[in-house]
Amino acid sequence: MQFRSFAAAAVALLPFASLAAPVSIDGIIGAEWVGAGVISVGYDPLAPNGGFGTPGNVNELTAYDLRMRSDNNYVYVAINTTGGGDASALPFSNLYFSLRYGAGPVGSNGSSIGFEVTNNRAFKPGGICCYNDTGADLIQFASVLGAVDVLEMAFDWSLFTANALGVAGYGLPAGETAVGLRLNLSQSFGYAVAGGQASYGDTRLGFVALPAAVPEPGALALAGLALAGLVLTTRRRA
Repeated sequence: MQFRSFAAAAVALLPFASLAAPVSIDGIIGAEWVGAGVISVGYDPLAPNGGFGTPGNVNELTAYDLRMRSDNNYVYVAINTTGGGDASALPFSNLYFSLRYGAGPVGSNGSSIGFEVTNNRAFKPGGICCYNDTGADLIQFASVLGAVDVLEMAFDWSLFTANALGVAGYGLPAGETAVGLRLNLSQSFGYAVAGGQASYGDTRLGFVALPAAVPEPGALALAGLALAGLVLTTRRRA
């Protein structure tokens, strides 16, 4: 009986294996970011607030660097200030994403979902605001403020692939299939908007492919435990 219970418990845990925690969301840009590309936003005290129609490559309060990466569970973004002005007055980040689809260039798709990261909520650009992440932890962030200010964030893939917060108007055009995710615009550590295609090219501020449909290590480990339990049960019966 003991071995049979063990096997059943292991199998019962399998559906929850995808609920893995994000990797190193601690406000420190550590080894997990090695290899991630860096996009730099410069400092210009004359950079206009807003500017969504003509986004650029400068911010009015401070310069900052931005990184983007992903794993099978989360999309990660890290932003750290690099000098100029007073970033500590506005340690926030509003980010705008779009799913990449079709054969055209990445830049052919406009922003389709946005996040007020430090307010834990999503919105439809130009549409309804806001859709709060109430207890689900689909949006997670950590900040460290000092000589260099850092905001580190994780977005559950379900926000993009399954519209997990139910943002009205978000989704792919009929007949299209998503292949990746692009970070279009950043309004961070200030109100100027960075991400203009002329400044950053077709991939703008970052691009990651959709996750592969493969089991996570945690799921594989639990599957191994379940199999071992079933084997032991069979031997005990023999």
